[in-house]
Amino acid sequence: MGGSALYNPTDLTSSQLANGVYVATRLGEVAAEMYDADTVIYKDIPENAQYGYIYWE
Repeated sequence: MGGSALYNPTDLTSSQLANGVYVATRLGEVAAEMYDADTVIYKDIPENAQYGYIYWE
């Protein structure tokens, strides 16, 4: 999961969204766990995710 698109709420003409497009969003949360002295593993916490969308008219 992931990706990116240019979105400029103050100048929508410079955004990559076309009229009538919905873009799904997910704001996730992760927990950091030390694997060893030099490595951190990040694990998703799905129940804390927030979902939404951006719509361009």
